[in-house]
Amino acid sequence: MLELRASAQGTRLAIAQVSRLRETVIKMAAKVSVSVRRTLVELAAHCPFSEEIVLMAQRLSSGQQLIFS
Repeated sequence: MLELRASAQGTRLAIAQVSRLRETVIKMAAKVSVSVRRTLVELAAHCPFSEEIVLMAQRLSSGQQLIFS
């Protein structure tokens, strides 16, 4: 949870409590497809924090290629 909070710096979730981060990031619905070279994450069309989630995932990915659609 500390890593999630650190990756949220500069976003609307930067000062969110742990319960809010858990509800927003961990419990979100997404379709994930993994292949040899990439990971594809498809967020719901109505995801209110999609930009923040994409930014946080890219910060946490540690060099892996993530593709969001």
